[in-house]
Amino acid sequence: MAQHIEVTSSVTVTTNTETPIVEFQLGPQVASTPVPPSSNIAPTMISGVMCVSSTGTGTVAWTIRVRQGIGIGGAVVGIADGVTVAPSSSYNIPFRKFDPVGATAYTVTAQQTSGTGNGTAYGSFDCDQNQTGIA
Repeated sequence: MAQHIEVTSSVTVTTNTETPIVEFQLGPQVASTPVPPSSNIAPTMISGVMCVSSTGTGTVAWTIRVRQGIGIGGAVVGIADGVTVAPSSSYNIPFRKFDPVGATAYTVTAQQTSGTGNGTAYGSFDCDQNQTGIA
C-alpha cells in the first residue's frame, strides 16, 4: 500500500518545538469497520522532501523526524536528520527512513532550534508498506 501526500500550505514551526507536518494513517477500511491494526503492519519506507520556506531569525538548525503513530509521542524511525541552516533562508531537505517493524500510522515532524522567530515548512511525502529496505 502506497500513499503520497502533498502539503502545499506552509505549516508554522514554532522555535524549539517539534511540529507535525504530515500524518499517514495506513490500513484498509471495509465499510465503516477498520481492519484490526495488527493485520496492517508491514515493513515501511517513508520518504520525501521537507521544503523549509523560511527559517526563523537566528535559527541554526532544523531537525526532521519520522515517528510511528499519530503525533509526536511515537518512537522515532531510524535517526533524526539534523541540518545546519542559515537564519532567514529557505531549504529543501530530502529524507528517507525504513521501518523494518512497521506501524499503522506515521508522522513526519520538523523542529528548528535556537532563533527568535518561527519558521514555516511544507513538502512532498511518500509512505510505502511491504518494503524490503533495499534501495
